[in-house]
Amino acid sequence: MCRLDVLTLVKAIDVATNHNDWSLAADSSFRPRAAFTPWALQLKSVAARVADDTTTRMVRACGGAGYSQAVGIERLLRDSKAYWLMGPSTEMARKLVGQMALRGVDSLDLFESVCDYNALFHQANKLAVDNKRLVAAKLLADADRQETKDLQSSAGNDQKQGEDFDNPFNTTPTAYNDMVLITEDQVRHQPGLHPTQWTRLKLAKKIKLDKENLLVIFHLPTETDHTGTLPGQHISARMSGKNGPREKFRRYYSPISRPDDFGKLELIVRSDSNGVFAQHINAMAEGDDSLEFRGPSGGFEYFSNTLDYLIADDEEDRCKMFLFYANAKPSQILLRNELTRRTYDENFVAKFVVHDGHGAGVSASSSLFEEGYMDENFFRRNLPPDLMSKRHKILVCGGPQMIISVLYALRAVGVASESIFIYGPTAAEYIRAIYGRTASLSSHRSFECGGSPSLLTSAQKSLCSARQIVSEDGRKLVITEHAVSTGIRLENWSETPELVRDETGTLLVLPAASNNNSDTLATSE
Repeated sequence: MCRLDVLTLVKAIDVATNHNDWSLAADSSFRPRAAFTPWALQLKSVAARVADDTTTRMVRACGGAGYSQAVGIERLLRDSKAYWLMGPSTEMARKLVGQMALRGVDSLDLFESVCDYNALFHQANKLAVDNKRLVAAKLLADADRQETKDLQSSAGNDQKQGEDFDNPFNTTPTAYNDMVLITEDQVRHQPGLHPTQWTRLKLAKKIKLDKENLLVIFHLPTETDHTGTLPGQHISARMSGKNGPREKFRRYYSPISRPDDFGKLELIVRSDSNGVFAQHINAMAEGDDSLEFRGPSGGFEYFSNTLDYLIADDEEDRCKMFLFYANAKPSQILLRNELTRRTYDENFVAKFVVHDGHGAGVSASSSLFEEGYMDENFFRRNLPPDLMSKRHKILVCGGPQMIISVLYALRAVGVASESIFIYGPTAAEYIRAIYGRTASLSSHRSFECGGSPSLLTSAQKSLCSARQIVSEDGRKLVITEHAVSTGIRLENWSETPELVRDETGTLLVLPAASNNNSDTLATSE
């Protein structure tokens, strides 16, 4: 009966969409599937129960209550439990099915376009006078922000965010550092990766970090190459076999090596699952096998000294970073020793949050560890008190449940939505689910920073955005806080630029074909 319902629903949707004709979607008001939503939600809920029941039977067949990795389906069983039984979308489907059963189909507000004023005023009546004024002030501030956003949209000046599936926060195309860098020894360093072209890199070394993770090091095309990425960006990797590239086996990784670690690319990958990509990396031989890479493919773009709170590996960078790293047990903390050593730097503060802090050499008096969860009270204790008055970004990476709980806590302590950057294609939806469907999104660049405009000085405001210098021939050079931002492609510049310093230490940007100061387009102290 369930299969017949699925077939009937799919056929009806196929007819309504003219056999999935996407050209009809050009009209934003065209929502042919909306009429079938109640039935689709019920089918999803039933399918989740069926998948859970089937998985339970398979688990028992494989040896009882546990998983048998030797059978080779451990990951499939685990994912079936996680995504069908406990997945956020399934939880939501069950909730909506129950709502329809109790209050009727018309009670659904899937697009969050109808306000429940009865519930709103009911909750507001519980507030004391001072709390009502605080809520009113926040609503007025939100209204002013939304009004500004609407005016920008009507004028055609709004930033088109949320349209790039892989990079929903992007306000511009992903930056690519294609500079040819010349170091003090006069060696030229070119980018080893390209954002649209695949480059095959040979595996140099594999290091087992723990039972779940590998550190893998790849050779860039030449030992003098830099990656072409900025700190915070990620790259794409794909497998290739005898019959060519295997596009469906593609993964995204954030390098742990610095962009200027010449000649190499370092990644941490999961090695404990039966996934095809993990098995392939486990089987790769050092010095012989390779993967194909391209990038940068998106992510956050950090530029030195454009924030007061984040991270830097540059002694001249004044930025400060607070790392809150949550795990079930201390033994699961990746690169724990390296991160602990970093805490001796006054610009880096780490806090390891664990659910079970017993054992593993964790001292109860250790200032690095805190047992519990990253909730509202945690952030009130650990976020710097002057955060809101400083230029800042909060970067979040993790599973859906962790992200949602962290966003609720950040909203409770007063962090604005435009200050939060989340890694992943569904990041914008997380923000809108917690902060509202009209919430402002963060930029993907550090110099478009957070901070209350009313609390920033005029000098700080000038540092929050890039400035452009136009040369005599009309070519533009992007400058940020008196330093050339090498990660931003220069407009209308056909040559590959070079970044060098002269004898006095002045930073120069030259066309690649030139090596003398007469051709300098811009200088910066």
